[in-house]
Amino acid sequence: MRILRLPLVGLDIETYSPDGFPKQKNDPVVSLTLAISETTRIQNGLVVTSILFPPEKERELLVRARDILSTLSEGTLITYYGSRFDLPYLQFRGNVHGVNLRQVEMRLTHIDAYDIARGFPFSSYSQKTVEAELGVNRIVTSVNGSGYHHAYERFQSRGDLDCLLYNIEDSVGALMLLNHLLSMEAKV
Repeated sequence: MRILRLPLVGLDIETYSPDGFPKQKNDPVVSLTLAISETTRIQNGLVVTSILFPPEKERELLVRARDILSTLSEGTLITYYGSRFDLPYLQFRGNVHGVNLRQVEMRLTHIDAYDIARGFPFSSYSQKTVEAELGVNRIVTSVNGSGYHHAYERFQSRGDLDCLLYNIEDSVGALMLLNHLLSMEAKV
């Protein structure tokens, strides 16, 4: 049985990566969403904070994220594939800009819902596939991680909010997946 320290904080980032997946960690973080729930059931209350900035304001985005996370004295950070991407990437980009995110991260317990999902037979372990197979519906279906930069460019050119809503759905989805997966684990 896993012990969850409240609040639960779903975290997801998006990068501006027009040349594909940011293997060299050179692409700026342009979107970060924190979905905060005081209980394991998000329907009992959810605070969502999203930061969406142009690439040249990445440092400001990271500072704001750090400042918001610093208000939490404890809790559990929930990601999907975050131990392999989101958290190391944020650390690296924070170091590029002299923004220390490590202290905040150390105060919060971290659970990567991807690691739990791997214990079950899903057809794929992408977040969208696991969500779909568990009955979690999405509003934004036209955006994915590899094409995120196109959605971001539509936001920049005409204010299209799909890139923002996609990031919110990833963060809230991590919380929803955790709840489903922990219930499945309890039945095994």
